[in-house]
Amino acid sequence: EIPLTKGKVAIVDDDGYDYLMQWKWYYEGTGYAARKARQNELHLGIVIKMHRVIMDIQDSKIEVDHIDGDKLNNQHSNLRPVNRQQNSANKVAY
Repeated sequence: EIPLTKGKVAIVDDDGYDYLMQWKWYYEGTGYAARKARQNELHLGIVIKMHRVIMDIQDSKIEVDHIDGDKLNNQHSNLRPVNRQQNSANKVAY
């Protein structure tokens, strides 16, 4: 478990824990584990989501689906690269 803000935790695989702990993660309003990073010399921040780091997905056209719908379950077995249509098909109706 990786602690986030607001008393939340993200679940990750043991083999990625130490790598991910080099950053401070927070609970983003959309329900994901995220961190801020400087984008350039103007100190403009960008949001980096943990599940994209774990899957090493940098192409914005590729999305990462949480198979069980839990945005904080970032174990490899729960993540898969998908396109937008595939990701939308796995959304839970509220």
